[in-house]
Amino acid sequence: MVAQAAGEAQGKGAGLRVTAGRLAAVFLPILMGAAAKLFGLEASFFIVGGAILALLGWLTIRDSGAQVK
Repeated sequence: MVAQAAGEAQGKGAGLRVTAGRLAAVFLPILMGAAAKLFGLEASFFIVGGAILALLGWLTIRDSGAQVK
């Protein structure tokens, strides 16, 4: 994605990717720990994985009508 962008958009894409990685590194362990505490370790993998898939599905549906400049 970032390699296909030009100029300033490439910097924004790289910054967005790094920011998303940092946010995931902070919040995923917290979510995983809470799910493991409430539902058990094995179930927590399915719960967090399902939540990530649901979020990606929602983003895909939301952005499916977006127009590219």
